[in-house]
Amino acid sequence: MHKSPSGPWGRLFLALILILGLAIPLPVKAATPELSVPASCGVVLMEASTGQTLRDRNGDEKMTPYGSLNLLIALTACRYASLEDRVTVPADTGDAVPDEAYVIYLEEGEELTVKDCVGAILFNSANDAAYTLAVSLAGSVEAYAQWMNETAAECGAQNSHFVSVFDLADPEQYTTARDMSYIALAFWQEESLRELFCDDLYAIALTNMTSETRYYANPFRMLGLGISDYYEYALGGKASQNTVIACAENGGMTLLGVVLGATGSDQAYSTAESLLEYGYDYFQPVTISYPGNSVARIPVYDDEEKIGYVDALVEGTFCYYAEILSRKPTDPEGLASFFSHELILPDSLTAPVEAGTVIGQVVYTKLDDPRVRISLDCTAGSSLLPVTDTQREQDAASGGWTRYLGWINWILIPLTLYLAWRLLWPYVEKKIHKPKSF
Repeated sequence: MHKSPSGPWGRLFLALILILGLAIPLPVKAATPELSVPASCGVVLMEASTGQTLRDRNGDEKMTPYGSLNLLIALTACRYASLEDRVTVPADTGDAVPDEAYVIYLEEGEELTVKDCVGAILFNSANDAAYTLAVSLAGSVEAYAQWMNETAAECGAQNSHFVSVFDLADPEQYTTARDMSYIALAFWQEESLRELFCDDLYAIALTNMTSETRYYANPFRMLGLGISDYYEYALGGKASQNTVIACAENGGMTLLGVVLGATGSDQAYSTAESLLEYGYDYFQPVTISYPGNSVARIPVYDDEEKIGYVDALVEGTFCYYAEILSRKPTDPEGLASFFSHELILPDSLTAPVEAGTVIGQVVYTKLDDPRVRISLDCTAGSSLLPVTDTQREQDAASGGWTRYLGWINWILIPLTLYLAWRLLWPYVEKKIHKPKSF
């Protein structure tokens, strides 16, 4: 028979066990801390290779697009012209550009390239260069603003409206941090614009009106080695008054940070740095490899004869970004709670089909961010699986039943309609001929 501890030593032992049990805390899973930003700011943190939004605060609040407007002006120019196209500074530039708008004093009638204007806009927020692009390419500021709205919509911006190319406050011109993150992503994906974005210096060569090359240094303070806002991982960016759009790369992660509505440039820069650091501290890439997973079997035909099947295999690497401290899948089967997927495959293939040929795709869509869509190729398997005699017999039988069912349907449908009419007609006739009461 088991005896409980007794006496002073036994009671002391039980007390020690109880004290230790209460003193040692149970393991608690750590949680990602909340992103803290100034209340006035709208911010979005995005991973650039996938377009995945990692965090946002006040992302849908409408705000003035100070500075960020220039990215859309440049992106629109790339959509409607070549960077090497030539434009001419309009004769009314001096009168058309507001006095309070920043300019680089382009001369009326001066001939420049579209790239020169874009460089001046990105490095110096040059409103005379923006006006030159608008009038030379679209005919007017109003027409170019319409192009800008169309370009923004194509990027996915749904809560923005643009009426001017001048980087000034206008009650009819607004955007959101989320919309601007979509525009900034499209801008970043344009290689020629990305190169300008990251340059330290831009030079406008001699023109028909100048005898010297003009040099413009990139004023983005995160690139300025030795100054307080320098950020070692920064690749490029655009800032103006209370706005910062920054791109940075660290450990294989390329992040885009958008800050709108800060109380001043110092707060905008510090918030942008905090935003990027938050991304690098709490997110990491999750890579899932598909070494050739079979997802379907597709029949192969030679003329009208089925000669076999091929396995559709998913091959490639799936990568997305997840919180370091959160649950995340490590294999394809675990993706279901994070992504939906769609198989895009043909119903059949025509011989010959070579192993490794791309025959379709599987598209993964992130459940909480439907803009994130990752496609992997589906390829033909290594060999053709021939049709067996049993399968031929089954196909023939199935085809025969299909033909019989087709004929039966042609009989059953009219018969069903006739019987329904016969059953319902007495009721309908009674309703039609029912005497009216007075």
